[in-house]
Amino acid sequence: DWVKGLSRSNKYARAFMLRKGMLGLAPLTLELVGEKLGRLSRERVRQMEVAVEKKARHPLQQYRLRPLIDTIATRVKLNGGIIELDKLTRDVLAKGENGAQLLFANKFLSFFSTLKVWKDAGLKLQKDGLVSHEDSRSLVHQLVKMIEEVASANADEHHTGVLWSIDRG
Repeated sequence: DWVKGLSRSNKYARAFMLRKGMLGLAPLTLELVGEKLGRLSRERVRQMEVAVEKKARHPLQQYRLRPLIDTIATRVKLNGGIIELDKLTRDVLAKGENGAQLLFANKFLSFFSTLKVWKDAGLKLQKDGLVSHEDSRSLVHQLVKMIEEVASANADEHHTGVLWSIDRG
C-alpha cells in the first residue's frame, strides 16, 4: 500500500516492486521488468523506479515509514546490534499473510537505508550486507578495547608499534 501511494500508476508501483524483489520474485533486471510490463525500455523502467524513490524521500512519506523502521531497529538491537540484511528481510518483512511476497525484498530494505528516517533510527547498512545499530557499534568498540587489554595483559608476546617481543620468562 505504501508503494502504491507513491506511484503515479499501478505500472510505476509494479516496476518498483519488481526491481526491489517485492512480488515473491528475486529482484529483476531493468530489462526483465520492461518485458513484464509490456515492452518498456530499460531507461523507462529506471525512470519509473527513480520517480517512486524520489517521492519516497519526501518527509511525509518517511514519517509514514517510521513504525516499520522502528520495528527494524528493535529487531537489530534484539539480535545483538547487528544482523544480516537477508535475515532481517525474512524476520521483519516476510511475515504474515503476504509474507511470501516480500521474501526477496532485501533491495527494498537497502533502499530504506538511503532514507533519513533510517539514519535517524540509528541504523546503518554496511557494505558487507550487515545492518547495525549505532548503540551496538559503540558497545562493540568498548568490548574490543576490553578484550585487547585483557589479551595484552595476559599475553606472552607484547606488541608496541611495529616491534614484537616475546617473554619466555
